[in-house]
Amino acid sequence: MTASSARYFVYDFTHAAWQKNVASVVTDVDLLFANKAVLNPDESDITFEGDGQVKHVYITKGITVEYTPDVVDLNAISSMFGKSEVTGSLPSGLARGTWMGDTTEAAGVSAGWWGRANAIKDVAGVQTAVRVRIWVPLGTLTISKPPGLNTAAKAEQMVWRLSAVRTTLDVAGNALPSVPSGGAFYFLAEES
Repeated sequence: MTASSARYFVYDFTHAAWQKNVASVVTDVDLLFANKAVLNPDESDITFEGDGQVKHVYITKGITVEYTPDVVDLNAISSMFGKSEVTGSLPSGLARGTWMGDTTEAAGVSAGWWGRANAIKDVAGVQTAVRVRIWVPLGTLTISKPPGLNTAAKAEQMVWRLSAVRTTLDVAGNALPSVPSGGAFYFLAEES
């Protein structure tokens, strides 16, 4: 393996998917209207002080993917959390619904995530258009914020959170390719 010589100008988040284990196979659950994904580090700040100076060393202990789509994606929620739509014995005026905020959501489910964006790749001044992915192969997925409602405006975005683990395996238990000893939280890749 050689060090990368590429630099990426990343823009325009275009697609995302949760990943789940289906019979030992990593299966994507496509997400509709992917709007924003932020990878928030959980860091320890170790401070060294003396001789009139301060030095900080930051250690990443965890990463949380905070994903906020511009749609209430009951298809993805049902797939990831094993939910069923209720259509019978409902109060008058209701046709169907899905129960939310249950103990399965609270406990979380094992999942992976990836997001795709466009990018301009720069290698020694030569630029080309490419697509890149950020892939988080394993973590615990929860839904932490229900949609809010506003007059004459779209609903406030739901918030999904994937608490990533440093891993050498994907969500189906398969070995990750050429992962460093001790594992990694995420993979930054150029698509072919």
